[in-house]
Amino acid sequence: MTSLTAHHEDFPVVPAERTEPPLKQGVDPQRARLVEALRARRRTQTPQTLPMTATQQGIWLAEQLSPGVSGYHDTAVLRIDGPLDAEALRLALGDARAVHEAMRCRVIEADGEPRQSFDAPTPELAHTDLGAVDAQTRAARIERLTALTATEPFDLEAGPLWRARLIRVESDEHVLILVFHHLISDGWSHGVLLRTLLSHYAARAQNTALPPTPDTSAYRRWLLSRVTQEQAAVDSGRAREVATLLAEAPYRAALPGLKGHRAIGWRPLWNSPCPT
Repeated sequence: MTSLTAHHEDFPVVPAERTEPPLKQGVDPQRARLVEALRARRRTQTPQTLPMTATQQGIWLAEQLSPGVSGYHDTAVLRIDGPLDAEALRLALGDARAVHEAMRCRVIEADGEPRQSFDAPTPELAHTDLGAVDAQTRAARIERLTALTATEPFDLEAGPLWRARLIRVESDEHVLILVFHHLISDGWSHGVLLRTLLSHYAARAQNTALPPTPDTSAYRRWLLSRVTQEQAAVDSGRAREVATLLAEAPYRAALPGLKGHRAIGWRPLWNSPCPT
C-alpha cells in the first residue's frame, strides 16, 4: 500500500464564479473541434483488443486459480490537506482514464486466450463524509473503509479494474483511496498516474486548458514486437513441456479457492515476489 500526502498547492480550488462559463465555452471552437478530431482519430487507431503480456498472463492465470483474492490489488492512499474541489477531482479521474489506456482495460477470452479490451466502464468516485464523526471513531472508520475498498474483488471480465473513494475528514482535509488491479498497475505506475491526476485536477479547478495527451503507441508496438513475442512463445513452450510431464500427476489437495485442480507446473513470469 502506498501512502502519500498532498497539499493545497497540488489541489488548488478557485471560486465558483471563476469556473463559469463551462470549460467548453472558454475554449476556441475551432481549436476544440481540432482537439476532438485528434482524440477521435487516436481512439480509432487503438486496436479493440490486444494480447496480454507474459506477466499479465501469469497474473491472470493466478486469478483463475484463486479468484477474488486481493493479493493482486495495488492501493494508494492520498491524504489531501487544504480545500478540495471534489467535482474537479472527479473530472480529473475521468481525464486520467482517457489518457491511460490501462484504466480502460478489462480482460476477455477469445479462442481460449485472455486478451485486453479497452472498453471498461468508468467507476464512480465514491464519497464518504466523516465530518460529523468524533476524531477517535473517525480514525477507525478511515482504516476500515480503506481495508474494504482495497480488498473488494474486481470483475476482470466486466471491469473496471480500478476504483476510487474520497473521504471527507474536515472541510480542509480529505483522504483519497485509489485501488488498481495489478494487471493494469504497479508501484511505479502509481507515480505516473498521480502526475496525470494532479495536472488535470489543476486544469479543471482553474478552468485552464488540459495538458496534452502523450502518445504511447510506440511503446505498445515495441512491447508486442517480434522479439518480445518470441520470448513469450519460448515461455509458453516451456510451460507446455512441464504440463506434459505432469499430465499424469495426481490431483493436488484442495486448498482455499483451489478445488481439486490437477497439478500443473509453470514458472513465474515476473521478477518480484508473488503477493500473499
